[in-house]
Amino acid sequence: MSFIKRLNVVDRLQIILDKWNIPQRYPLSSWAGIEDFHLRIALATDLPLAIESNPSYSYPSSNGNSGITWRLVLIGPKPLIINCYATFYDDLWTLTSALSQPLSINHTKLLPLNNQDPWLKSMTLTLALASALDVESGEAKASGEARLELYPQILEVVKQEEIKVNAALVKADIKKGMPKNSTLIINDWLTPKDKIGLYRKANDFRSCALIVINSKALGNRDYLRQVIKHELIHAALTREGYQHGHDKLFQKLAELSGLEEQYRK
Repeated sequence: MSFIKRLNVVDRLQIILDKWNIPQRYPLSSWAGIEDFHLRIALATDLPLAIESNPSYSYPSSNGNSGITWRLVLIGPKPLIINCYATFYDDLWTLTSALSQPLSINHTKLLPLNNQDPWLKSMTLTLALASALDVESGEAKASGEARLELYPQILEVVKQEEIKVNAALVKADIKKGMPKNSTLIINDWLTPKDKIGLYRKANDFRSCALIVINSKALGNRDYLRQVIKHELIHAALTREGYQHGHDKLFQKLAELSGLEEQYRK
């Protein structure tokens, strides 16, 4: 077992938050950093997550820029609070955070996030925060709501294509299959600039594998199917110490599962 996995949830979260205490700048969009931050917290722990019913307020920062604070609550035998601080200036967020263990939590002030899926949980949180603020949040709300509206349809495509890839695994006599626990993510910054999809296996800092789809793939259903199938083949072949890329085994599964040739690299 790795060093990180032996740590308790407090220490593991603290390692993640330490990164964010070095101010992060996100030129991608004004809310990309906050959405990404929420996603990393949701991926890091299985504890139920909530926000306060009045989660944030605006305050004047020392340099005159607008700023906000909000509190995430991780509900468990020993509740945890993540105090979040963000400054907004010139379409950039600078975000820091601090972890604390309160003596008690007033549950009447909490808005529980009932979604168990990490990406859905992080999106619910981000939209709740965007709705509570008037700090360049209109684009964030529109983007998040649009992706969430399409999510059930995309998830259905994933299930359909997973059946095809599993059938291809049987034909190829490959025992390795899909990861037991994964989350589908729709955003435009986790994928490299030259990629439309991405697969990443679970690791010490996230409890599940990630299948990431860039929103550019959402405009055409046939194209979306090909992108999803491509990433599912990666998911099926990923194993400890095995970097398969787009090798012969990948090409074999691509052919057996019906992945068009132009999408095999």
